[in-house]
Amino acid sequence: MQSALEELLRYRAALAVHEELERLCKAHLPTSPLSDARGLLPCAIFEGHQSLAAATLHSFNHRDSECVPQTREWVHPIIDVRRRADVVEIAQTTTAAATRLRLVALHFVKGDILGVVEPAELPGDSAAGTCAQSPRSVSLESLRLAIPEPFYHDALLPALEAIEPHHASKNLLDLWLSKLCGVANKMHTSFNQKRKMAWRLTDEATYIFYAARKQLTERIVAAQMHSGHDGRKQPWELKVHLQSGDARLLAALAPAAPLTRGGGSAETAVVMDLVCLTADSGGRMCLREWLTPSAPSCGGPRSSRTQSGMEWTAISDTALRVRIPIPASVVLRLHTRYFTQLSAAASVATDSFLHALARLLLRYHGLCGGNLEEESGWQAAVPPPVMDIFEHRQQGSLSPQCPTIVVECFASPFNATRPFFFSVFHDTDAAFGSLGNFFACCDVAACVAAADASVRLLRGSAGARKAPSGLCSPDDGVAAASPVSRPHRLLRLECNPPFDHEVIAAAFAHLLRWLESAPSTTAVSILIVIPDSSQAHATDVRATIEKSRFCRWVRSLPPRECLYVHGAHHQCSTARRTSSPHLQGRKRPRDTGGAATASSSLAVDADSLICLSCPTRLMVVQDDEAEKACTGAVIGAEVCATWSQLSHAVARASR
Repeated sequence: MQSALEELLRYRAALAVHEELERLCKAHLPTSPLSDARGLLPCAIFEGHQSLAAATLHSFNHRDSECVPQTREWVHPIIDVRRRADVVEIAQTTTAAATRLRLVALHFVKGDILGVVEPAELPGDSAAGTCAQSPRSVSLESLRLAIPEPFYHDALLPALEAIEPHHASKNLLDLWLSKLCGVANKMHTSFNQKRKMAWRLTDEATYIFYAARKQLTERIVAAQMHSGHDGRKQPWELKVHLQSGDARLLAALAPAAPLTRGGGSAETAVVMDLVCLTADSGGRMCLREWLTPSAPSCGGPRSSRTQSGMEWTAISDTALRVRIPIPASVVLRLHTRYFTQLSAAASVATDSFLHALARLLLRYHGLCGGNLEEESGWQAAVPPPVMDIFEHRQQGSLSPQCPTIVVECFASPFNATRPFFFSVFHDTDAAFGSLGNFFACCDVAACVAAADASVRLLRGSAGARKAPSGLCSPDDGVAAASPVSRPHRLLRLECNPPFDHEVIAAAFAHLLRWLESAPSTTAVSILIVIPDSSQAHATDVRATIEKSRFCRWVRSLPPRECLYVHGAHHQCSTARRTSSPHLQGRKRPRDTGGAATASSSLAVDADSLICLSCPTRLMVVQDDEAEKACTGAVIGAEVCATWSQLSHAVARASR
């Protein structure tokens, strides 16, 4: 219960950040066609978690916050000025105790940043007149925080000040600059002026993230204090149930999960009810204030408001309901994944499927600031038939008995097409099969070991509970034996990162390290899917891997020949749209039927595919062992042909 409640608080914090970013856009981009905050929140979150994972390379069975520094003593030029932090000056020639100062402003000079400080007024100091001294400027490098400040690491909202080397998000800077350059009166200001404004907006966003994380931490601590662990009666209860009129779903989940029939409606939704159990209204009112959307609700005693596809309803003065629609087919597929993990790991057995599903939905809605439909491009996936060709491509000179492992480097439980995948949120995604953060997995051996461990768990639990068909089976190409008994194996990686230059560059560097350090017993073949941009920065990013000795094949596909699975296919549309007869680059309605799908694949039809606005660049990158077995040109040609044929078939069917 507590974890689901914390996720509700986390979701509301993400919405608050998104609202603040929108406020900045409206204030500084009033005439721009890009005046909304689209892309700002997801790009900062992806970069923050990538930076955190890459800096630690910790074992991916731990949470990020457990393996990184929790506090800092260095001074952040934006955050610490805004909060007027107490600092001390570090003298190079003395070890005497330093006088506590207060950081009140910044002064930029050539080659340095000076902090404007004044003596801090401590209790009892007012009579001594310490505040009468004039402020002075000190190099920021010579200042340290008097009291270490927590990073307030969070599983969703990253600490942007921990991103090196600028202690801010490079993605936000680039996106702000792009939005500023799109302003209608762009000739009225120079590029340098726009760049300075982009930095100011990035600094403001850094503080917004910091303030939201700090407030979220305080609220989670307050919620834990009232959780009933100290013997007191728990003041509230969070109940999660599934509302559905889908017969298949009701039949599959009824024995194990609380269900409510949809009253004849086929729509399925996860429903969370927060109910007060005590007469003390203090904690109850705080929770309602923290969780209810900021805009006031209208209506009588049963006031309701829909925000970003989620319905918030005040059932009474003591109960609040949150309802998240989700297609029944997606629930069935996630239940299959969860069932497999539940049967494999005893540590997951204490967690109910519906609570895990509720946390998962809240996390990914929070990632997009509640605008899952608008931000769906971040989650667009390669269609399963294309992945099937890459996975089951003949291994050439490698032995047919050579164990093959296929792993998606950037996926989520919603869009993963293979049993093994990495994802950005391990704490919510592990229950559905995630191996953790791709950047936290140090090398090929660690990746293979993680997949092997998952296979052993599944095989060990097979006697107690049969695993669902299609997952970790020989047909999926997963290893059926340990690396000790089979010394040669093939690792196929599909790398379709978020279309963001910083994350793509980090992914390429990480893959090259994997290839350079791969053991001789493992052949590595990688299919890379990225946008084919003509921007100079994008070209430089691609060059790092295209000019490497491992790059075997490169090709660009036009948008209409490479349709993607819609990034929000798991969300029920609030309004059905009319299908475009020729796609025309627009999103199409998704499948909301109740048919179950296998856990290792997604439903693929015209309604779940979209045409992106940019071409797609495909690369096949592999080591010498994999290239000798089957050339990258052959693999790439088959992938291209399959993807193009699928896209043309969808276009013909929609006419």
